[in-house]
Amino acid sequence: MIIDQSIPYRHIIMRLDPQNYAPTEPKLPKGYSFHRYRDGDEREWAKIQHSVNEFPTVGEAYDYYHRDWCEFYGAEKMALAQYFVKSPSGELIADSMLRPKDIFTELRVTRLDWVACMPEHQGQGIATALLRHILNEAVESRPNDPIYLPTQPGSYAAVRMYWNLGFRVCRTSAIDDEEKPDAEAMEIIAPYYPDGFGETLVKTMVE
Repeated sequence: MIIDQSIPYRHIIMRLDPQNYAPTEPKLPKGYSFHRYRDGDEREWAKIQHSVNEFPTVGEAYDYYHRDWCEFYGAEKMALAQYFVKSPSGELIADSMLRPKDIFTELRVTRLDWVACMPEHQGQGIATALLRHILNEAVESRPNDPIYLPTQPGSYAAVRMYWNLGFRVCRTSAIDDEEKPDAEAMEIIAPYYPDGFGETLVKTMVE
């Protein structure tokens, strides 16, 4: 799921209400495994995010992650938040970050960010398995805590995956003062679903 940077950016906010999520055992391809953050994983994260067009260069991704996440939160909190998938060769090839609001107390809501899988490993259900692994733990430990996920029209393939997991597009609910739903987003994303899935996104929106 590579981000299409040619599509105009607009905020899409999605939310998973725990009562609408059915825990299912995550299934990774043979030889792949889940991995939690360890000090020094910054370069691997940068490679993953660069591979899906989130950053122009690996160096920029690394600088951002090291400065705004690792140095800001420290290794102990990063180990609680950052999840990876490791390939059979030992390379980290997919990642996502979950920050519960009771641990990351500067947040208004629990949020899921930075979902990515290297293109050469896509098509095997790795990103879905990683998210199920994360969501299973989150819903079990915090059954009354909705999970918010910011995304954009350029990630239209990922939006469908999130929806299939139980996330719904928010009509009005915001993550914070800057990340609020943009009404234009649904109009922009709709043409990228020839099967009419864009209409389903609108019909199933939540407040």
